[in-house]
Amino acid sequence: MRITRRSAAVAASSLFAALAIGGLQVPALADGASTASSSQSVSLGATVSHLGSGLVTAAHAAAAAGAPAQAAAPAASDGVRPLPADAVQASSVVPAGVIDEAAVAVMVSKDGSVSCAFWEHGEGQCGALAAQDGRHGADENGQPKWMLSMTGNNPMEFSSYDAAGDDTPWGAAGGDIQVVEPGQTVTYGDFACTGTEAGGMTCWNLTDKSIDAHFEDGDLVK
Repeated sequence: MRITRRSAAVAASSLFAALAIGGLQVPALADGASTASSSQSVSLGATVSHLGSGLVTAAHAAAAAGAPAQAAAPAASDGVRPLPADAVQASSVVPAGVIDEAAVAVMVSKDGSVSCAFWEHGEGQCGALAAQDGRHGADENGQPKWMLSMTGNNPMEFSSYDAAGDDTPWGAAGGDIQVVEPGQTVTYGDFACTGTEAGGMTCWNLTDKSIDAHFEDGDLVK
């Protein structure tokens, strides 16, 4: 992990309470969550506002010029979920050197309850809002496990995570987090996410058939 952990409750509040997507109501947390109309991006609020428009502009430039090439659809025999032919490259990309040596893309489901970060070097994780109630257990400090690993030594396992602050993918992206619309597939590096009709997302690792997660209502369905 490259992110300093503090309180998962603060993390969940900071990451999701400010998500405003298409006029839909995101479940409220301790400091109150609200929504506002937006079809393409969501705001993470005052904690990242000082980063300004320069980072967002740099992120778009990185996405246009330096994003990893779109992966080819894997052969059916390898068991990996194929990448749809109409998949698009992630547009919300934090350039390399901002929070990490590698660039990282961020995206969020239409209903605002699931958000993922995918690094160009192959690391990935998805945060499930509903799981911050502790339904998947807690760490040694009592913090709920709500961040699902999409790679690494513990794939498809939840862990606690502090997503608050500017030194996280979501914080560094500022007000430019890509919304994955129903039926749309967004890809970056080794990963892809497709928006579901119910507003959730199905996300998978293009190199590992065992890493395939379907999220609805802010939690892992399978």
